Amino acid sequence: METRLHSWETYLYKYFLPIAWIPWDGFRSLRTAVPASDPNFVAIRSVAVVLWCVTYALLVFYAVRLKTVFMNENGLRIRGYFTEIEIPFSEVASVRHNAIFKNDNLFLNAGSAFGDRILFITRRRVRTENGAISTLEMLRQLIH
Repeated sequence: METRLHSWETYLYKYFLPIAWIPWDGFRSLRTAVPASDPNFVAIRSVAVVLWCVTYALLVFYAVRLKTVFMNENGLRIRGYFTEIEIPFSEVASVRHNAIFKNDNLFLNAGSAFGDRILFITRRRVRTENGAISTLEMLRQLIH
């Protein structure tokens, strides 16, 4: 039986936000907030466009690195946008949680198609036959 280890937030960051971040109506709200008659219009518009470009590039960079992770009896099944790989538990060195960005890293013993580090957002708890258990604790137990 396969268990989903990533949270639903993964789909939000990976698929929805890069599409929603595109200014579909242009920068109309910027033109409304700062009229063209304002003496600082050109500077404000330039700063806003540069900030949008930088934040969009960072968002896409994060979305591309983010993976979906499933656990089965043999190991982990990891998917990107187009690539899918299987990694046995013996190939996983450790798992670490980043509290600031609310994501987790799987460190692998050897490189894979995604590199030696897999970034994903975990579910807080996974239901097992023994009850609910922390996803990270379950992964740590299976690795060791």
